[in-house]
Amino acid sequence: MKKEFIILFFISFTLLSCQKKQNENQTFTNNEQKSINETVIENNESKTEKGLSDKWIIDLSIYNDVPEDSFISYISLHLNKENYSLGYHFQGGPFAHGKYTIKDNKVFLNYPDDIREESDTYTYLLNKIFPDKENQVLTYDSNYKSLAYSGCLRNKNSIFADMNNPSPVNEEYDFEGIKVIKLETYNAYSKETIKLRVYPSTTAEIGKFSYEIVENYRIKNEYNVCEDKDSLVPYLLAGKICKVDLKTVNEDEIDGIKAPWYRIGIWGGPEDRGHYFWIWGAYLEKWPDEENRKEVDDLFVKEALRLNVVKKVES
Repeated sequence: MKKEFIILFFISFTLLSCQKKQNENQTFTNNEQKSINETVIENNESKTEKGLSDKWIIDLSIYNDVPEDSFISYISLHLNKENYSLGYHFQGGPFAHGKYTIKDNKVFLNYPDDIREESDTYTYLLNKIFPDKENQVLTYDSNYKSLAYSGCLRNKNSIFADMNNPSPVNEEYDFEGIKVIKLETYNAYSKETIKLRVYPSTTAEIGKFSYEIVENYRIKNEYNVCEDKDSLVPYLLAGKICKVDLKTVNEDEIDGIKAPWYRIGIWGGPEDRGHYFWIWGAYLEKWPDEENRKEVDDLFVKEALRLNVVKKVES
């Protein structure tokens, strides 16, 4: 009887121990799941939820009341531990700082407690993001997709696109009411001198570009830019290097040839911030490799001379 009691006690103790361990394991699993489902703020460090990055750029392309003199392309929101910063995150730095928390894919922004600079642009942004100077909640939207970025933080007042998540290339987008295909940006040139347009259409306004500085090794020694520094040329010169990033879905037929329009960026020199135009793309080619470039170089010089962009240096 005594032996049976000892055996029974041992079995009971073992079962209780196993049950306790199982309960502890279940508790740990529940806590672990909880930490995955919601952001926990510990020791003043915010653990960002899956899908949320820490850098966002404000997307004001959807608004039509942006101040005309505002340059806002790089104004961004950074989430740094428990503090956020808003503004240009280079040179002069952000213009506003404040507190925030994250929970359930939402960012809770307190109205800035430190506003270091005031201007029309900054005032506009503050009024847009914090109407009536009230705290705001931004919700993460993974379905958002613009020409530049996928994913955003948004509420009814503002949209912050995800700087760390570029939208995919080779897909269709709407750009200023135009259906376009986003391309992997590449260097190109036109085999023919062709008109620059501000919109992808033969009836659109003609664009003009200043070749005042022709930053090109092939003409530095033999040619100078013409004396008329204010002249603007309404053409992309054949052989001139440009950047290509968009093409239209629709094609236009000109002289029996069908081709889409391409958006190009061209620069007049190292200090030039660049200019964007549209060209009809029938004569567009990828920029050649170094060993195959002489023919393109010669074509550019020929067209630059023909249109009086440069002149030959007299000895």
